[in-house]
Amino acid sequence: MPCEELKKTLKALPRDIEIEFEVADNTCYMYVKKSYANMQENCNAFEGWALLIKSYFLNAKIVLDWNTEIPTTDSKGKSVKARNYASYNRFLYRVGKFEKLFRGWFCISEDKQNKVYDFSNEIQTNHINNPCISDSGYNPDKGIEHIIEKDFSCEKMNRKSFLEKLKTQSPPIKLRYVFDQLPNGLFEGSVTKKNRKFPTGYFDLWGINEDDNLCIFELKKPQGNDHIGIVSELFFYAWFAYEYYGANINDRASKRWARGYGELVARSKRLQNGKNSVKAYFLVKQFRSGLDEKIDNILELLNSALRNQGVAMTFGVVRYDESWLSDKAKKDISQRKQNKQ
Repeated sequence: MPCEELKKTLKALPRDIEIEFEVADNTCYMYVKKSYANMQENCNAFEGWALLIKSYFLNAKIVLDWNTEIPTTDSKGKSVKARNYASYNRFLYRVGKFEKLFRGWFCISEDKQNKVYDFSNEIQTNHINNPCISDSGYNPDKGIEHIIEKDFSCEKMNRKSFLEKLKTQSPPIKLRYVFDQLPNGLFEGSVTKKNRKFPTGYFDLWGINEDDNLCIFELKKPQGNDHIGIVSELFFYAWFAYEYYGANINDRASKRWARGYGELVARSKRLQNGKNSVKAYFLVKQFRSGLDEKIDNILELLNSALRNQGVAMTFGVVRYDESWLSDKAKKDISQRKQNKQ
């Protein structure tokens, strides 16, 4: 891999991603300035950038470093300490999983390694997810992705058709059911604000297939998807599902479970020896330029590494388009676009 070719490629990246890249021989040094940022933002999506670079340059090695200064207030003086530290914890978790999976070509700056290992050990015990205890209503004002999520997961909308469409994929995805908005916060001991370790995000869509695999979907709207963070999002979601929605699921709450959470609890009781197979899918019409051309290579990098390490997890792509949507969803999306003009 010519060093100059890699340098040229990195120079073509958008300058506003706020990640610094330096190249020496076949090694790319990546420095994340905002380790506390949302993982779907370009400035924090180190997994996406690393896999994209590796897919273009198979001999590349990547060294990750990051800024450990965490802002406690925003530009208006409002406290963001709890939110930023929870996001930073999630960053450390992601780094640990990625480094362990790709240790042959990805490594952590030496002065940061203990931070990652110590945090990884810290959350191995007595940490739980937050369960679903309420349903989420349909509100087109929440955005196009919300409209599509509800269209694909609601019985009164287009769920049946969505499940049939998944069966036409290769290989077929045969879900018993599908739900939306499964939370993935992490807490120490009990689900309280003061015990929060990770911010609460949500799996867009999820279900359990005929083989008892937990299937999760990261959905992006057909147009306007220009972030490589979709890779980082699904990478984190898959690992979280693998570790916290199997034998370690939080079943301590009352029975007021919603959005299918009771099905997850029932499934956890069926799992043998804690086995928790996860299938993670990008649900998109297309990816951003550069990523779309290399997504098959990225999937191979992920899936081959997981197979080699005996992790029961796979990644795939489901490509959908507007023909998958109900007439109501199309109408609501059109109305929203008009209102935004």
